[in-house]
Amino acid sequence: MLINHKASPIFKVSLINSRDQKEPKPLAFFSEDEDEKIDWIASRIREIYIAHGRMIPSIAIFLFNNHETFTKKLNNHNAILDDGLNVVYCRDGQVLGDKNSVRVFPIEYIKGLEFEAAFFHNIDEFQNQNIDDDLLIRYMYVGLSRATFYLGVTGVEGLPQGLAGSGSHFNSDDWKI
Repeated sequence: MLINHKASPIFKVSLINSRDQKEPKPLAFFSEDEDEKIDWIASRIREIYIAHGRMIPSIAIFLFNNHETFTKKLNNHNAILDDGLNVVYCRDGQVLGDKNSVRVFPIEYIKGLEFEAAFFHNIDEFQNQNIDDDLLIRYMYVGLSRATFYLGVTGVEGLPQGLAGSGSHFNSDDWKI
């Protein structure tokens, strides 16, 4: 069951057991505070980084808007800075990055790409956009199907209407498996 962390989310520290080949459940984190969501994403990136022997696998974050502001905030987060990682905004779908880069993409440019870890930031924001329902469904499908191993979503209220029934497939805390 998803927990809505509107008031004050509880942060849990965890390490992914990289020896266990069992695929982790997707994670979801909901808060009205943008900084809390950025903290959560930075912590999950650090978990992945540590689990992969202090190497960063391919990680992408998908957003609908505010790409540059989000990229700058995440890039300046202590968890990212302390490990020498870099967060890069991939304007117009640019896909190349160096080995220590986490890439931020506008949702419309990610079709056909796969990443070891994918985060769909502010997923419920998509429902508030003035876009065609078919396009909304396509963006949701494409964004949620890009992760080959780790999937994380953030939002304010919860999963969008079309995905509300899939909440039982998400954990709300960490990637302990």
